[in-house]
Amino acid sequence: MSDKLQELTDRLYSEGVDKARKEAERIIADAESRGDSIVKDATAEAERIIEQSRKDAKDLKSRTEQRSVESSSHHGRRSQVPEN
Repeated sequence: MSDKLQELTDRLYSEGVDKARKEAERIIADAESRGDSIVKDATAEAERIIEQSRKDAKDLKSRTEQRSVESSSHHGRRSQVPEN
């Protein structure tokens, strides 16, 4: 009787360990999948931010150059105030 009880206890323990191992593997696979998704989303967002920054820098440079040209053309003119 003692052998049968030990055999049953061992089988239940083994089944419990196997079930826990499978659940742990499922949790790890899910976490890895979520991690991959998070990295993918973060990479896409970083690329979008970089592209927007490049566009903003280009626009700023263009406006700065335009203002520089406008400023130069205003400084080159002499005021036409009649001399007395």
